[in-house]
Order: sequence, then structure tokens, then C-alpha cells
Amino acid sequence: MKRKIVLTYKKNGTFNQAVLTIDKKSLNILNLKQDEMVVYLSYLNNEIILKKTDNKRVEKIIIDKDGNLKELSKNINLNISHSNKEKGYFNYKLTIPVPIVKAMELDKDPNVDIRVEKNNIIITSLKNKDYKNYIVEEPEEIVFREEKSEYNQGGKMNNIFTVKVNKGGIGKTFFTVQIGHGLALQGYKVLLITSDSQNNILHYTKNKKEIDKYDLSKGLRHAVLYGDNRDLYIKIRENLYFLPTESSIFSESFEKKFDNFIEKKRIEYDYIFIDSIPTMDIDKKFMECSDQLIIPTFCDYSTYEGTLNVIEEVGANKIHSIVINLFKNTKIQKKYYAEFEKSLLGTGIVFPKPIKELSLIENLIENGKTIWESGSKLLIDAQNSFADVISKIIEKRS
Repeated sequence: MKRKIVLTYKKNGTFNQAVLTIDKKSLNILNLKQDEMVVYLSYLNNEIILKKTDNKRVEKIIIDKDGNLKELSKNINLNISHSNKEKGYFNYKLTIPVPIVKAMELDKDPNVDIRVEKNNIIITSLKNKDYKNYIVEEPEEIVFREEKSEYNQGGKMNNIFTVKVNKGGIGKTFFTVQIGHGLALQGYKVLLITSDSQNNILHYTKNKKEIDKYDLSKGLRHAVLYGDNRDLYIKIRENLYFLPTESSIFSESFEKKFDNFIEKKRIEYDYIFIDSIPTMDIDKKFMECSDQLIIPTFCDYSTYEGTLNVIEEVGANKIHSIVINLFKNTKIQKKYYAEFEKSLLGTGIVFPKPIKELSLIENLIENGKTIWESGSKLLIDAQNSFADVISKIIEKRS
């Protein structure tokens, strides 16, 4: 298998992502086993170095005053592309972070030198050089290929999602927590953000005694306006972090600085989910920064019409999934479920089976547990529905 960088594009012709194929030989170079799905990536001076990760690897990002990327280091998850266990064939994909792609101008000119030094794979930019005459120090042929992606949604790394609703009580926080925890259980580093000073995400993931231990006097506003630090973040599960907010009032200065803040977080985390308040102007800012929206909804007339209005307002390409919550098997709800199916046909929007109204889910929320932390057979349908959403999130990013 030849190592190669693949550029993918959206249907409108804009750049989507740059992907490096990691084959079996590459795994051997990096001293990775076939079940090891993380590598350490560092960027400096137009050069990427890939190496085996360990506990000493430091994650960091340095951006100059003009907003240009100077240095980046982080662990990167590999995604399985193809495999054949019987033949011992494995093929993985590593998505190069978009800030690095922009800094090296790979989206404009993918000319690079890929070589091996000891147990490292090194990718060096050859911009402003003659592509036809450059020398590759590695004996294996490097192939560059441009493809058109069938994915025509979102943008950049496709890893920021806002859970969007037009009214309360539909399940916005519940969805944010279940999807975020589901991804975290698969090894992805996930950040949950809220604009609601009630910080209900803690109520869905911690018991009452635990919540009282946290200092919530500084959070999202402080991180954006006055400086970010690790003490502001709450680790609510393995790989799952929460940045609370100390106030639901956001200034114009906050909105201006939020763009730079969220782009840094985009690099630090594999996925970000925003649980926002729809009645505030800040919701518009969150939607602008998000690649796609996830919409919880009900099977009734007003919510059905409101959901269709959102689709019309932002466009189907901006919406990742629509999921019915608190579903009851009544004649009216079955009617609107059928209407949803008809309306969403051919849009590409993920539309899994409804989440049924269950007292068990209510009990889990009361005790700060997620649906993934129960072995009850009553939750299988709900787990499968959220798993459908999660699998499409991973699939469309890779």
C-alpha cells in the first residue's frame, strides 16, 4: 500500500480536508500495533512529524498576534478506512488538522516531501518549489490524488455541533450529554460548552453532592475574555470535558473573541458540542461557528412546523440530524412521525428511530447517569438511535 495524501472537496468545490493514508508499513515505522489508534502529531516551521504517542507527549498550540499558526502538538485519532483481517490488511486515515493545512497551504498546493527518520514519519512543505523535480528520500512512491467528496455539509474539520431547539423542554441538554459521552466512550476527546448559567449539563452527569464541590464562578466568559486555563474545565467522564458558564450575558467583545477561542478548541478536541439558549443573540454566534446542527424535536404540530422552519432558515446542509424525543405510540404522534419521514426524505439529514418516553431515562438523569451507563434492555432502542447519529458524525468527518 502506498502512503498518499488525499485532498477532498465539497460539491461546491471548496476544500474539505487533507487525509494521510496510514498503511501497515507505516504502522511498523511508528512502532504501532494494529489496534493502536492514536499517533502524536507535531507541527513547526512547515513540517509535520508523526510519532508513537506516550504519556510524556505534550499537547499545545501557539498562534501569533496575527492569528497565524506557529506551532501545534496533539494526539490524533486514526480512523479505519479498510481492513481485511484474514489477509492481515489494515488501512487507516489520519486527518491533518485544518490549521496546519492552511499554514502549509496544502489546500492550494499539496506538494510535500514524505520521508522516514528513525521511527518518525516527516512531512515537509515544498511550497514555492518545482513539484516535478523534488526529491523524495523515502524509496516508496508517494502519490498525490485529488478527489471530490460526496459530503457537502459543514466545513473545516466538521467537528463542532450546536444542539439547536426553538423552545425549552425538548431535550437539548439530554442530547448534548448522550452524544458527547457516546463519542468519548469510543476514545474521542470531547468538549461540551453551554451558554446557560444554570449549567444543567452537570445535573445530567453528576449527583447533587458532586455538583456542590465545583467552583462555577469562572467559566466560558472568563476563558474567552481574560484567558484560558485547564482549571476552568470539568472532567465529567473519561475523554469528556465540560466548560460551564458563569453568566448568560455575553458582550460584543465576547462575540468578537469567541471566534479565535473556538478555533483553538477545534484543534484541542476531536469534537465540540454546544448546548445554547435559543432566545439569545449568542445563539447566532454559536450557529455561525458550528459546522452543523443537531435538532431534538417532538411529534406535535407546533414543534413539527418549527423544525421545518429551522431547516428552511439554515438549509438542510447545515443540519446533521433530527431526532424525535419523548415519543409515545399514539395516533397523533405516529402521524407526525410519518410527516417527518416524508419531509426529510432525500435531504441527507440523519433521522433515526424516535427516543421513547421512559421512566428509566428520567431516573438515570436524576442520578447523573447517561444511557450508556445502564445495561437495561429497555434502553437498547434509545442507544441504537444515538449510535446512528454518532456513527454518521464519525463517518462524515473521516
